[in-house]
Amino acid sequence: MDAFKVADLKETLPEFPAEVLEDWLLPYANSEGWPPAKDNDSVPEGRWRFLLGGRTLSQLRNIKWQEQNRHLSIYELRADYQQICVDMVLGAIQGHVNLYSSSIKDLPERFHSILNYLREHGSLPKAPTLLSSPTGFQVLDGNHRLSAYFYGYGYFNLPVDDALMDKTAGTQRFWVGSI
Repeated sequence: MDAFKVADLKETLPEFPAEVLEDWLLPYANSEGWPPAKDNDSVPEGRWRFLLGGRTLSQLRNIKWQEQNRHLSIYELRADYQQICVDMVLGAIQGHVNLYSSSIKDLPERFHSILNYLREHGSLPKAPTLLSSPTGFQVLDGNHRLSAYFYGYGYFNLPVDDALMDKTAGTQRFWVGSI
C-alpha cells in the first residue's frame, strides 16, 4: 500500500491544521493504518486508542485549534505530563533508568539534538501539539521537545550551560486544541 498523505487525513479530520496532522498523526497513520476506527463513534483500537486518548473521530472533529506564540510553564501541564517531562530530562541528562530511558533507546541523542537546535535558534524545531483541559494541558505531540525546552529554560534544579539558557526563548510556538 502507498503511504498516506496529509490530504488523506484531512478527509477524516478536515478542521485539523495540516501541520498537526503531519507532525502528530501522519507517522502513525503510515505505521498503524488509517482511519483509526471503523466508524466515527467507535473508540479506536490498538495503539490508536492510546495515541488519541480514547477519543472517537467524532470527538476529535470537535477540537478547535489555535496556533499560539507564548511562554508555557511546566506547571500548566497536567500533573502526569509534568512527570513525563521530569522523567525524560532525568533519563536524558542524568542517565536515570525509568520508563522513557528504557523504552526510548535514543532518548539522550534525541534530547540533545533538540537542545542543540534551541542553542542555535532559540526556538523549538516544531510546534508541540497540546490539548487544553480543566486540569492542565495534555501533550498530544512533543514530549521530547517540551522536556528539552523546560530544561533549557531552567525549570529544573540541574546545571544548564549559560549559552543554552541565554538562547532559549521564553516565547515558543504551540498548537493548542480545545473541546
